[in-house]
Amino acid sequence: MKFKFLEKEIITEKILSIVIIEVLIFVAFLFVVGYFFNPNDILFLNSVISPVLLILIVFTLYYGFTIGIFFLILLSLSALFLYSTYPLSVILWYLIIVIIGGEFRFYWNRKIEEAEAVKIYYSEQVDTLRKNLYLLKLSHDQLENIYISRPLSIRRILEDLKENLLKSSATEEKLIRFFLSLLSQNFQVFRAAVYELSKDNRLLSTYKLGNASDFSLEDPLIEKALSEEENFILTPKDAEDKIGTSVVALVETIGDRKYLLSIQDIDFSNLSEEIIHYIYVIFSYIIEDLFYGRELREEEVKICSFDFMKEYKKAYNLYKKFGTQSTVVLMKLLSNYSDEIYEKLKENLRTLDVPCRIENNYVAILLPLTGRAGAKSFSNRIRKIFEKEVLILEIFNVDSDLKSMYEKIKYFISNREK
Repeated sequence: MKFKFLEKEIITEKILSIVIIEVLIFVAFLFVVGYFFNPNDILFLNSVISPVLLILIVFTLYYGFTIGIFFLILLSLSALFLYSTYPLSVILWYLIIVIIGGEFRFYWNRKIEEAEAVKIYYSEQVDTLRKNLYLLKLSHDQLENIYISRPLSIRRILEDLKENLLKSSATEEKLIRFFLSLLSQNFQVFRAAVYELSKDNRLLSTYKLGNASDFSLEDPLIEKALSEEENFILTPKDAEDKIGTSVVALVETIGDRKYLLSIQDIDFSNLSEEIIHYIYVIFSYIIEDLFYGRELREEEVKICSFDFMKEYKKAYNLYKKFGTQSTVVLMKLLSNYSDEIYEKLKENLRTLDVPCRIENNYVAILLPLTGRAGAKSFSNRIRKIFEKEVLILEIFNVDSDLKSMYEKIKYFISNREK
């Protein structure tokens, strides 16, 4: 989508300001050159090697079908006055070339757009792994003394909050409050605020830690972070002479919302790039889950884990936009020790694969960006590893929304159990 937006913006600007002038200049240039050097074929339409054809192809492939047709219309109108015998066959041939070039450009751009979307998906998955690694490190290193006697780890608390996101919007505030409490307890942040904003920087909601200041675009760090959509941190020296209230401004944009973390008072020893990066990773992790929790809650469907539903939604969005294939493999655990088999099964999945435990020992495995051929290879590998412990039942294409997929699976299971 980002590629599409940029392309649309560039073409619109150039059509209005540059491209039309550029086309007119080329037509005028051809006329002048032809008038002096090739008066019998001023526009070079009847030449064996026509520069007009080359220019037409370049315009069509670079700017698209519309500009190619515009250039061809100018040539056609000019030919009415410059040629005694109208070169209709040449014009029609050029029209075919414009149509073919326009179609090629359309499908080529679509392939590029799909590749960009897949690249973004993989980047997001790598970021998710990185965030999980940071959370794991946070749980074991920095919070060991605080949480060693508690029954729940940070990761477990986050998992519970994510599942509750599917039930109530009130959990959104709990999730952000939990994040702010992490800042306070583990990074010695005394004043901070999370601002939820619209794309035009209109304030939607505020969550504060301590006596944090209200949102203001007059804060230089906040204004810079939002205008450039980049994260900014003041050096300890600059923090002493700061004009605004923020010493750190971190921004995360997702969907139609922006989330800005303004740290206004933090222990001097923690005002370093490494620590702030640490905070940002956790911040972006929580904001992403908050966004998808909101979307999944609106769909009013609860299948299994939050992570499975989130990744399914991503895979389905890729299918809707580009036809990118993903699959779900349904299997049944046959062993009496199904819990142990399920844990072993998870160990044999790829990093991107997401399991979902369904009732009566049925398990659905989401295979993102994997078509039926890849799903069959995966199924064969699982059969070899587990032999009589796991039965592969069916492979479903991710070509419908989450609710429809769940109904397909339930229907298949109910028929099998009869």
